[in-house]
Parts: sequence; structure tokens; C-alpha cells
Amino acid sequence: MKLIKLFISLGFFLIFCAVTSAQEKGTISGIITDNVTNDPLPGANIVISELTFGSTSDRYGNYRLNGVPVGSYTISISYLGYTAESKQVQVSAGSNQVINFSVKPGFVETEEVVIEGLRQGQTLALNIQKT
Repeated sequence: MKLIKLFISLGFFLIFCAVTSAQEKGTISGIITDNVTNDPLPGANIVISELTFGSTSDRYGNYRLNGVPVGSYTISISYLGYTAESKQVQVSAGSNQVINFSVKPGFVETEEVVIEGLRQGQTLALNIQKT
């Protein structure tokens, strides 16, 4: 009888610990759109810099980060062909913080690219055809 009470008490304790630890986390969600056209940006990268924790946006530009510990964080987004952007967010226990991004198209500037090639194969093929 004492053993059954011990297992029941232990079960309630474990459930209590699971519920309280789950409440010490929050969620961050939002949508990522193009600043000019207002189109959603699917596949954009979202990262919480302090946690090295992140995700990507779905085909509608929506993202959701579940299980984020309570605290203050910097969220950074990046998408090929657009300027990267960051925002501060305060995560509260059991809450959903909605952070939307509207990013500007950008470009990557590189140095000059020089393409070189040899036409030896073509010259050889033409010489063979002549004979």
C-alpha cells in the first residue's frame, strides 16, 4: 500500500515538474515579406543569435520558434538577395511574441570576375577537319 502511494506521489511530482518547466518557455512567430512588393519570402532563415537556435519560413513567409527560454534575445533574418535585419524581442513564459519583418531587396558587391579559356580543343578539331 505504501509503495502504491509512493508511485502515485512520484507521478504527480513528475507531472508538476513537466508543467512548470513548460511554462518557463515561450514562442516567437511572425511573417517575413518583401518591403517593395509585400510578397512573402519562403525559405528565409531566422536565427536567435544568443541561442544558435533557428528555423526557416514556410511558403507563405510564416515562421514559428517554439520552446524559447524566457529572456531577451536578438532575432536575425537573412534571405538571398535581401539585406539582413535584426530585432530585439523579450520572451515571456507561456506567451507568443509576434515579430514581423519587411526586408529590402539588396545585392552583394564583389570584385571583378575574369573568365579565361583556351581554344586549343577547337583549333585541333578544325585542323583535323581540314585534312
